[in-house]
Amino acid sequence: MNRFMTLLQRILFVIPAAIAGLPVLFVVFTYFFVDDPVLTVIGVVGLIASVALCFLPVIHRGEKSLASELLGTDVDEDGAYRNSAIFAGLHLLAGTSTVIAVCLIPVAIGELSWRLKDAFSGKWATSTAVELLMGTVLDSPFRVLLFVVFAGAISYSVVFFIGCAFLASRVLGRSLEDKLAESEADRKRLAIQNELARDIHDSVGHALTIASLQAERGRARIDVDAGDAKDALSTVLSVCQRAQADLDDVLRVLRTGAPRSSTQVKDLRSIGDLIDEVRNAGLVVDAAIPLNLDVAEDRLPVLYRIVQEALTNAMRYARPHELRLRIENSADGLRIVAENPVDGGTDSGVGKGLQGIEARALLLGGSSSAHVVAGWFVLDVRLPHLEEVPA
Repeated sequence: MNRFMTLLQRILFVIPAAIAGLPVLFVVFTYFFVDDPVLTVIGVVGLIASVALCFLPVIHRGEKSLASELLGTDVDEDGAYRNSAIFAGLHLLAGTSTVIAVCLIPVAIGELSWRLKDAFSGKWATSTAVELLMGTVLDSPFRVLLFVVFAGAISYSVVFFIGCAFLASRVLGRSLEDKLAESEADRKRLAIQNELARDIHDSVGHALTIASLQAERGRARIDVDAGDAKDALSTVLSVCQRAQADLDDVLRVLRTGAPRSSTQVKDLRSIGDLIDEVRNAGLVVDAAIPLNLDVAEDRLPVLYRIVQEALTNAMRYARPHELRLRIENSADGLRIVAENPVDGGTDSGVGKGLQGIEARALLLGGSSSAHVVAGWFVLDVRLPHLEEVPA
């Protein structure tokens, strides 16, 4: 079935060129059989018009559409004008050759049949098959020309019919350099989209976790301590507004392709604010972050997101609600270790958040591991220094 469809598509591809090549047949017919100069001139004008079509940009676009739809060619829409004109000319020549071959087949069969009739009647009874064929073809200059034209036309038609897909890919297709450039652009675009997805997951997931805990706190304390309930609701409002800002920024990037706005992570104080926020939500955090910790600018947003996800993970799964967080910078690079207790019936939280942490670490040439040891869930992330990041 696939071969039949391929055959049908190639026939459909040749048909427009065959129609455009009909003036050639008209010229031959009027010159040899009608002997009317006016009709011959009309045919020549039509032939010139057909050739001129090869140089029209609209025809080039049509050739590319046909090659793309019928031959499956990955065409270069912005390809060189010369390449399109060459392919259009070769296509027109193939259509013309097909018309000539098809029209000469009955003539050749009739001529050969007449000669065979003579042979069987005894006129050439002593002739060999080769002599019969040569006598059929070479007994007049006209028949020689006819044979050459017929052989050339059918040969070129067959070659073009078989190799048109390959020819289209070479002449109209995109170059290897263009394909590699597009592949690289797609890779970068996909990397940006994945990064945006991770940011939204971490930001919105963290905000929803904080908001639900603080809303529960506010509901429980509203009749006991209205001030405390108000603080809880203020925290809900703050984290929701921050998540909304992150979401708006991501949507703007997706809509316009513009770079992200300046990150809110300016320094380590942002991480300190993050820790204070979860402490207010009820998570006991034992943080060990050196005051003189030197973090490269490109590492700071990654560090912030990793800590944010570790805190979110602890708020969801830690039993009891506590977390030990350690961040250190050594000769080997930056290391983040987060540990929270889990009971036997609690999910350790291995999901998209931890997968996002691993992806962030790998992009910077680092590593991430997560496992349970003696009732404690341990997240260990290592990020190399800038010069250690793989190209």
